[in-house]
Amino acid sequence: RSGIQFNSESLHDLDKAVGYSTTELQSVNLGIYAGDLSYSVIFNQNQQSVDYLNTCRRLCDGLGVGDIINADLITRADNNRDIRDSLVDIVTDTFYALNGRFRENGMEEVSGLMAAGGWIEGVYLGTRSLSSSTDDLKLRIAEQKMTLDNLLGLLDSYAPTPALTAMKQALGPVEAAFAGVSITE
Repeated sequence: RSGIQFNSESLHDLDKAVGYSTTELQSVNLGIYAGDLSYSVIFNQNQQSVDYLNTCRRLCDGLGVGDIINADLITRADNNRDIRDSLVDIVTDTFYALNGRFRENGMEEVSGLMAAGGWIEGVYLGTRSLSSSTDDLKLRIAEQKMTLDNLLGLLDSYAPTPALTAMKQALGPVEAAFAGVSITE
């Protein structure tokens, strides 16, 4: 409805995933690749969706939660790659499971960084075509001010770590950019 067309050039390069070796980089980029996965699903880019799911699996392996995105899940996604609603359900359920596992394992930092990476990528993808988009999309982007406030609140709810502090500092200019947006009901 927004008039945005799928643009694979806006997606994060799959080949870069092998270079993310620290927990912090894996966490943020898991969120980024999850955003790209969702974007691919929304635009019915089914093979690309499976490729991004596989990349998320590799990052999950590095974070010690590879059993959540396992071979059965990949096969299920591959078998349903032509059914958008099924892929949406698979992706949603998987990332709720990941978030739950991170919290259970005392890895709130990972959960927060993943959420931040996903939000950043979502806003990035949403703003690639603002000049030619509808007012509805511009409104959705403006509404991200509330989501950013919630994200910063989430990051503040965790015990401070250098990675979370760095993420909050990196989001400072974005928060400043949204400062001029006023929310009315």
